[in-house]
Amino acid sequence: MELKKEISGNKTKFTVAGEMSVEEAQAFTDALMNSIAKKKPELEIDLSDCEYMCSNGLGALAAALMVARSRGGDLVLTAVSNNVKKLLDITTLSTIINIKKK
Repeated sequence: MELKKEISGNKTKFTVAGEMSVEEAQAFTDALMNSIAKKKPELEIDLSDCEYMCSNGLGALAAALMVARSRGGDLVLTAVSNNVKKLLDITTLSTIINIKKK
């Protein structure tokens, strides 16, 4: 997995590429949680090149969403790959996380 991070004001954009395994999900979780430590965090996560995401990665998204919203912010997914979209649909996370096309 390759993880890139860009910061612009309150907005932090992550780009995830490749496959997110259980071993790599902790680094993803840590990066998300560090980015939502401020008030009104706005996270954008580009998953267009993420071919696979393990359940720990999905858990990281759900946890980051809850914390961001509790601080007056939000988390948005953009350009979600078909494989990850299927997982989001199966787990019903797609009903609570904003998903935008790029």
